[in-house]
Amino acid sequence: MKDWKKEITKQTKEVGTYRPSFDVAISILAEILHQRDKAMEQWKAEGEIPVIELTNKSVATHPCLKLVMDCETAALPYLREMGLTASGYKRIKGEMKQAPVECKLDDLKTKYKIG
Repeated sequence: MKDWKKEITKQTKEVGTYRPSFDVAISILAEILHQRDKAMEQWKAEGEIPVIELTNKSVATHPCLKLVMDCETAALPYLREMGLTASGYKRIKGEMKQAPVECKLDDLKTKYKIG
């Protein structure tokens, strides 16, 4: 299992947004991502079926997959607050650390004069 707390701390330090005041938020985010990983492993072990049939013959999202999606939704605000998304980084630092890299598709369009 991945040590999310170390990974998040490392990433915030790499982008220059780490603050000691983030430690509690890093712990919470690490737990959210750990739960997501556990749910993902269980979902994969159960055959990666996205929906299940309920007793009343209706279908619903597989509970493990739902937990994965919920964890990712819960993690996003923490990632944003620590500057680990483009918008969060820009809000904290005021600008991007490096210019975005152009897509290879753009190079192909230019080379073959498409679009």
